[in-house]
Amino acid sequence: DGKEPNVCEILLSGLSIAKGYGDIGSSEPVTLLVVDFFMHDTQASRPLVGFAPSEGLKLEMEVSVDQLFLQYLHSSTLRIQLLQVRGLDFSPLAAATLKLRPLLESPSPLYEPLELRDGHGPGGGELVARVNLKVTMQRSISHQAQAFLSQWQPPLDAPDAPAPAGGALGERTELLEPFARRLGYTYHLVVNVASVAGIRLRPGSPAKGVRASPYCMYELLGMPVAETDTLSVTDESSFSFIKGKASYSIPTASEWDKRLLSSSLDLFLFDDSLDSDDGVIGSSSLLLAPLLTHRGFKSVVPLKSSSSGRTQATLTVSLSWDPEPLDQSSSSAAQPSSASAGDHAEAPGAGPRLLNSMLFKIKQWADTMGRGHGAAA
Repeated sequence: DGKEPNVCEILLSGLSIAKGYGDIGSSEPVTLLVVDFFMHDTQASRPLVGFAPSEGLKLEMEVSVDQLFLQYLHSSTLRIQLLQVRGLDFSPLAAATLKLRPLLESPSPLYEPLELRDGHGPGGGELVARVNLKVTMQRSISHQAQAFLSQWQPPLDAPDAPAPAGGALGERTELLEPFARRLGYTYHLVVNVASVAGIRLRPGSPAKGVRASPYCMYELLGMPVAETDTLSVTDESSFSFIKGKASYSIPTASEWDKRLLSSSLDLFLFDDSLDSDDGVIGSSSLLLAPLLTHRGFKSVVPLKSSSSGRTQATLTVSLSWDPEPLDQSSSSAAQPSSASAGDHAEAPGAGPRLLNSMLFKIKQWADTMGRGHGAAA
């Protein structure tokens, strides 16, 4: 049924750290390898000693091969971080990301030598370390991958592409450029419900003049519902909303990334000229997963009737990150800044289980080496 359990094996080996980088100097560094994968908690290795430690990190991550996981492989990246350990403290040194789409396109394991860079400067910054990465699915996902790829939505600039069999990324989707948000910072996510077109007029609509009065309500990530202005539609051509934008402040943190990966923008179109019991024209939703790897996307979204399943109208919607982050200190909450939504949602926790796990591993290693003198503060 395409949802049977499977296991994704992740192996990091052959870590090699550049001597003389920053304040590492020539002394034997102690480091951790950290992996963020899908909906799982962040995973960390044991403390690794030296510039070329013999140990690495092997993970077996159970997954359900459903639409959400296939979307993750198609649009997201695997993030690897290298942390430096100092006593019972640790700090980030470098990171690398790897696209997972080849796992959909080939049954072969994904093998890649990665360069871990510090992120300061062009090209990802200075080279800090290299590590070999191998990603394997224990059981083949070729059948599910082929079915998923056959339904993938063509971009807006490919009008001759075959029509897809529907999907959660809109009828036509155009991705913006690849974009990586900086960890620990908060970014504005701008949602713009730009226009509506092709409204199917109901029996009894006037032959001339205003034939529908549509407005859109939308919601994401549990934030307060936002609402556009109400239009006066005279035919089935495209009409633009004047007040279709809302902005949301969202931190760059693993818990929020997992919510983006698994959540959608929910859209509902109403007709203000109809009685309340009959006022819903149609609804749809858009996956937010592409926002993890791109600055945004633009979609033409079919809105379907809940009763007949027929398309009643289409919305043109765009979502995009502001290119520059907000002040770093504001990363504790996600708050919509549109005038129609004044409340805010508290950010999920910053991963105390991971921090406790890493501190435990560091302390255990220090005690084993005879260096443990006291508990962490």
